[in-house]
Amino acid sequence: MITEQKKIGELINRYWLEPTIRDVFVEGRSDALVISRFLRLQNLRDVRVYEISCVEITPDLLLQSRLHDGKRGRVIFLAWEFQKVLPPTSTAATCVADRDYDAVLDRNYESPFLLFMDHCCMEMYGFDPEILESLLATVAPSLSNDANTVLAKMVPLLQSLFAIRATNIALGLGMKWLDSFEDSCTITDDSIHFDEEDFVTRYLGKNAKLNIKPLFLEKLAEIRTKIHGDRRAFIRGHDFSSVLAWYLREHTSKTSPFLRPQVLERFLVALIDHAHLQNCWFFRELLTRVGQ
Repeated sequence: MITEQKKIGELINRYWLEPTIRDVFVEGRSDALVISRFLRLQNLRDVRVYEISCVEITPDLLLQSRLHDGKRGRVIFLAWEFQKVLPPTSTAATCVADRDYDAVLDRNYESPFLLFMDHCCMEMYGFDPEILESLLATVAPSLSNDANTVLAKMVPLLQSLFAIRATNIALGLGMKWLDSFEDSCTITDDSIHFDEEDFVTRYLGKNAKLNIKPLFLEKLAEIRTKIHGDRRAFIRGHDFSSVLAWYLREHTSKTSPFLRPQVLERFLVALIDHAHLQNCWFFRELLTRVGQ
């Protein structure tokens, strides 16, 4: 069992010597919690799930591989390193990454040691009417709208935020995100109106890049043409919890300790139906690998 940060070479030697080991490397805590619980329910108790922070990967290595210096970049890098020296049929190690913005940025990362989730991120497995209904009954029982209605109202705003974030990445701007989306929103009982141009103007202004607003809006429009299909692929998990927290505070209580993004995110992850996960492509593929 890995109990401290390890070098990649040590891991590779371990998998050569003990090919029956089953280790899974994920980006963060939510990923580790959901996948560990899922595997336990499948009676695969010998599989170990680790956050990528347990592996020593320097920013310089990521830069050389043209990967972003973040958890996702480290997971992908680790899979590529395994690919260089381990047999392609090896199932000793599996690296799991979010889909992130790949669909709209036309990015494709391949490796026999790498699996991508079905959606943008793990939290989006909780973007489900039944899960949200259970959550609302717990933290906002006085809310008059049902889960389907709440989700439908939030989707346009959430996908706009996703597209704006993706545009920043596509243009390589490295801009800092605004502290809040709320200043560009108007909420009523019937709808959420998001003034996207106002948000973009403030976003660019904060980063001293108002001079490229026409270019930014042009790229944003291009990104939008690529948003189609399963909405869970085009919504960022942290945006979902932030918008949901704001929506519930506006319609129920502004002081409830439960209506904070971090708290709601934990609730959503805890409520993910693991029986349902068995029908998802990613979890089926994961079972195929670690069950061998």
